[in-house]
Amino acid sequence: MAGQRSRRSSEGEPRWERARRDLLEDPVKNANECGFLVSHLEGLVEAVLKNGDDDGNKEEDKGTRSEVVSIVETLQKYFEGVQANEFLRKSESEASAKFLDWNKEQIKVYQRTLRRCCESRYTPAALRAETIFAVLDSIKLEHGKRFQVENLDFILRLVCCGDQLSQLLLEILGSEYFKYADVAYYSMKYL
Repeated sequence: MAGQRSRRSSEGEPRWERARRDLLEDPVKNANECGFLVSHLEGLVEAVLKNGDDDGNKEEDKGTRSEVVSIVETLQKYFEGVQANEFLRKSESEASAKFLDWNKEQIKVYQRTLRRCCESRYTPAALRAETIFAVLDSIKLEHGKRFQVENLDFILRLVCCGDQLSQLLLEILGSEYFKYADVAYYSMKYL
């Protein structure tokens, strides 16, 4: 009976919502949902960029923005959770190594999709702001490694171009990222 009830309640639920819920419920068991959400995010960004010329429906833009933000928040939590998982990081099994490699590839696609969304002049301003901050948050992924040059370059270019968000981005960079000597040194080339 309970199985029927849960099936019935999720029948009208979009696939991405179910994937999002499953991924948050058990990140390792439902890791394939990460791949689905990254792919779905790519498709949403493509649709935004393709329809950018149109004077699109404002309600549709809000719906897309809401969907993108939900997916981005879920993926960010997932990636951070997997990287914080001591068992996976310390395991020497081949399966763990393959899973972590696959996860790194998903992070790269995720970050590339976010940057693409931010760069386009067709991206609505509110969605652009959300994805810019997601790129900034994603710099923290793969902690313990050297910083991610592509994402830092991207954010620094936005600051230097005088974007509306430049001051806020500069404040966040100053308080959270420039305290690391390698990031501060690298960033000096933009002065």
